[in-house]
Amino acid sequence: MTTYGILLVDPTWRDQTSASLEKTTVQHHRKSITPGTHALIYAQEPIDAIVAEAVISGELVETETAPPDPSLNPPIYANVRSAHAIDVMSTPENPPDPITGKQEFGKNYRVPLDVTRPKTITTPIPLNRIKALMGEEFETFDEEWIPLNESDYLKLVGEWAKSG
Repeated sequence: MTTYGILLVDPTWRDQTSASLEKTTVQHHRKSITPGTHALIYAQEPIDAIVAEAVISGELVETETAPPDPSLNPPIYANVRSAHAIDVMSTPENPPDPITGKQEFGKNYRVPLDVTRPKTITTPIPLNRIKALMGEEFETFDEEWIPLNESDYLKLVGEWAKSG
């Protein structure tokens, strides 16, 4: 059974052979993000339009998420007052919790793509036109994958036949 959806990508995506997905997206939509799935590529702000079409060409690939950049969150050094407050919070009767295990970072995924309608030659379908076809309740907020049924997918792809 063929599945369909909209894959949201960063506006800098340029007909690449893959796109990234967060772990939560994969956990929620794993059954509809499989090899052979047809995906419309939606570039997020400031573009806000469907810009390409692809077919998922393989299994999702798990990747490590990079640790946060320490320069973005510099340590806050203790001064005399904060050191005293730390001493008060942790006493021999109430010791701090021990640090156990190793620190792990979240996982991300790469979804392999076979681009069938490249961004460079495709007329974008803007968000206002998508809403006209799908209904005003259509939103892309905080989603990386929006499952579609076949008729909605064909409605959106039909826009390219009208414009070209």
